[in-house]
Order: sequence, then C-alpha cells, then structure tokens
Amino acid sequence: MRSAPSPNEVTMNVDGTVTHENYVPEFGDDNDIGLVKLAEAAPISDFIKPVCAPDPENPYTGASCVVSGWGSNVNNNGVQLPPPPPQFERENDEYQRFAAWCKRQSRFDRISLGKTEKGDSGDPLTDKINGQFTVVGLAGASMRCGEGKPGIYTRIGDFSDWITSKMEKN
Repeated sequence: MRSAPSPNEVTMNVDGTVTHENYVPEFGDDNDIGLVKLAEAAPISDFIKPVCAPDPENPYTGASCVVSGWGSNVNNNGVQLPPPPPQFERENDEYQRFAAWCKRQSRFDRISLGKTEKGDSGDPLTDKINGQFTVVGLAGASMRCGEGKPGIYTRIGDFSDWITSKMEKN
C-alpha cells in the first residue's frame, strides 16, 4: 500500500543499476553498495540538492549527520512512517554498546549511529564537512530495524575507487 505523495516528492526513471560484484546477501553485508543511474537529471530544488563525494582521507565528523532519501514512506501495514530525526543521539547507552560491538567486529567499512526505519535501505547519510554536505554512508542493515536501535551504514569513502570505476564505465 502506498501513501499519498508528498508535494515535494519526485518520481525518477532509472536507466540502470550496478551492484558490487562481491556482494553476497546470504553471507552478510560485506560490500553492501550499489549505484543507480537515473534516466534524466534530478531536478534541483529546496528539497533536492547535490552533495559532495567523500574524501577517503578525511573521515566524517559525525557532528551534523542527516539521513534523507528515497526509502519507503509507508510500513508494511500501509501506515505513514514518521520522518527520520534530523540528527542522531550518539551518547545514549544503546548507541555506545552497539558502537563497541562494531569495533570488536573489525568492521572498518561500517558506520554505526542513529536509527533507521523499515524501507530506509540505501538512503544517504550526509555529514557537514568543511561547510559542505558530503555523503558519508548508505543505510544498510540495522539491529531490529525500526525499534530505535542504531543503524548500520556502509562507509562510502571506503568504496571511492569502486564508485569511480563503475561511473566511468556507465
């Protein structure tokens, strides 16, 4: 079931997709990244703006992270989902426990913070770096999605070379 579109919602046609060749969902979320090629340029507006690509040598600060995007806007029961919070609570106990778990897993290609909701997979996580919003992550797996648990985001900077090579080919 789909909710009524927002007045700011834009529907775009897709010309193609690329999934990381080493992504195997049955074996976890390693290389959980893909690209979408739009059939036409997205219209720039107050709600759609270009963002910078990350510099792999300049890690995100986490100071002003925002999730925006294109996930589902209704849950499986057809109930309108609330908008995500504009910033994340990084200091609560649940976040600290989850961040410690992520460090023990040696998952350097992951960012853990905030929460995600059902349908958010693929949504961009941006951080304001040197005054510019920069994509630093993509929403992926999360612990008990939609229950206020920290989300897991694929760290985009670790895939800069892969992204560049795929964009040059397509």
